[in-house]
Amino acid sequence: GKAVCWGFGGFGGDCNGLDLSGVTAVYSTDWAFMAHKAGSGQALCWGGRDHKILDQSIDGISLVCNMLSRDAEHMLPPLTTGLAGFLYGLATVCAAGASSDKSLMLAASNEDWSPTLVYSTHGAFMAYREGSGEAICWGGRYRGGNCEGLNLSGVTAVYSTDFAFMAHMAGSGKAVCWGDMDRGGDCKGLDFSGVTAVYSTQGAFMAHKAGSGMALCWGLRFQGGDCTGLDFSGVTAVYSTWGAFMAHKAGSGQALCWGAKDFGGDCKGLDFSGVTAIYSSFEAFMAHKAGSDEAVCWGNRHLGGDCQGLDFSGITAVYSTGFAFMAHKAGSGKAVCWGRRVYGGDCKGLDFSGVTAVYSTRAAFMAHKAGSGKAVCWGFGGFGGDCNGLDLSGVTAVYSTDWAFMAHKAGSGQALCWGGRDHGGDCKGL
Repeated sequence: GKAVCWGFGGFGGDCNGLDLSGVTAVYSTDWAFMAHKAGSGQALCWGGRDHKILDQSIDGISLVCNMLSRDAEHMLPPLTTGLAGFLYGLATVCAAGASSDKSLMLAASNEDWSPTLVYSTHGAFMAYREGSGEAICWGGRYRGGNCEGLNLSGVTAVYSTDFAFMAHMAGSGKAVCWGDMDRGGDCKGLDFSGVTAVYSTQGAFMAHKAGSGMALCWGLRFQGGDCTGLDFSGVTAVYSTWGAFMAHKAGSGQALCWGAKDFGGDCKGLDFSGVTAIYSSFEAFMAHKAGSDEAVCWGNRHLGGDCQGLDFSGITAVYSTGFAFMAHKAGSGKAVCWGRRVYGGDCKGLDFSGVTAVYSTRAAFMAHKAGSGKAVCWGFGGFGGDCNGLDLSGVTAVYSTDWAFMAHKAGSGQALCWGGRDHGGDCKGL
């Protein structure tokens, strides 16, 4: 019933004193953790250094949450004030609305209520009980943390942008959206009949109707929220960056792109014939043509959107940070990297022989050589791009935050951490 937490306290790096006995699953936003105790209908939430425990029973449901006592105004946009501003982006207070003094609100009273599925945006949680039409939402009001009063009966799937939720009711052709109205939280009046899949960028949704060759888009226009007039017939797959969508028509060698041009929203004139796989960074796409050893890249040319002249022969896998790509040639012990040099886009001179797995943070790569107990790291040092001198023998798994790596040695109960010290890169003594 214990846990070890480290990193920045304001992002969940401090769980000292929390009783995690009975926890069956753990979830996270970008800012906080939620540990669910399914059998008891309780949960623990944390994301700050200073914990003030709220333990209230509302309508027969007990939920335990930790509330930040630190002043968060300096982290928030000016438009967020009061308790709503305090909640914005933090997802650490179990409150359904800005004016509520309760730890949570429920659509209906049920002493046996316990969520079966948990979803998250950048700064809010949604705990849903399948078949009941009931949900609890908490966190940033403008991140989807308030679903009080919404009719969620018949929901078959839930999707999210960074700022909003979309609950799809496939049987009725309807959907409910909430959160930031401009970033996907408003889908009133849209017809969702025939929708077969839903995709998202940071601030927009795209609902594909594969059978009719049509789609619905809503949210921020410059992040893909407007696809009016586009012909989606023949689309076989949809991909996204932070601010753009790409709909691939594999059979015809064509594609549709929309959203911010610098994020990959413009692919006119590009030849997608022979494309076998598509990858993305924050602001660029890479379409690999395995059969011809070629690739097409577009978007922000400084963050991976320009791969002209690179040799992709022998590529076996492609990875990305937020700002760069790495194409691995496993058979030759080589790799090709491009994008922002300091954030992983330059791997010239590195020896990738024996690499068994590749991992990434937001701005650095780590290529693990499991057989030798060594690794190759490159990119920005403060994000994990420097692992020189670390003994990685016995490592069984590697994990990452946006800023740091953690290499776990399961047999010995030890771990190595590096990258941003305050964001998970320091686990000495744990």
